[in-house]
Amino acid sequence: MPPNDNNNVAPRIGLAWDAKGDGKDVVRASFGLFYATGIITSAYASNLEQQDVVFVRQTITDPSIGSGPLANYVYGVSPLPAGPAFAPTQFVKGGSAQGSWYTPNFEDALSQNTSVGFSHLFSPTTVMSVDYLHVLTLNGWRSLNISPLVGGVRALAPDLQRVYNDPSLLGPTPWTSTSSADSRGRP
Repeated sequence: MPPNDNNNVAPRIGLAWDAKGDGKDVVRASFGLFYATGIITSAYASNLEQQDVVFVRQTITDPSIGSGPLANYVYGVSPLPAGPAFAPTQFVKGGSAQGSWYTPNFEDALSQNTSVGFSHLFSPTTVMSVDYLHVLTLNGWRSLNISPLVGGVRALAPDLQRVYNDPSLLGPTPWTSTSSADSRGRP
């Protein structure tokens, strides 16, 4: 698990000014820093893989009807093929496992929100309002594919095969907080 980010200070300020003193013309401005609460599903696999018991699932497919491990299977009658061991402590060899971890500099996502606006009251039931909003998002969470398919072979496949002796190992996926986005007044 990444360490707790305990230095997240999130100041916010907002101002409103009655330009003419009659409540009909109002100028507004605000600024704030907002830290995002991570969505558990974003990095759920990394959390599971760091436990003493790892999560393993198995999918069985037949290449065609009447062949493969389910060729003679009858729903509700035949026993299912053997699945992964109960409470495994390591990934199943040949199971297309893919590990993941958090990078050492993993942080909470942050957005800097700035807005300015003007409102004019034409009548008790009619108001015109014009606003500008700028949102800069920093430290967005994303996973990195450090073993992509190149010419039909994963980039790290030879090394993973040599070290772990598993030809179906998919390779690691680190989670990082390096993504950013900038929205300047656009919806």
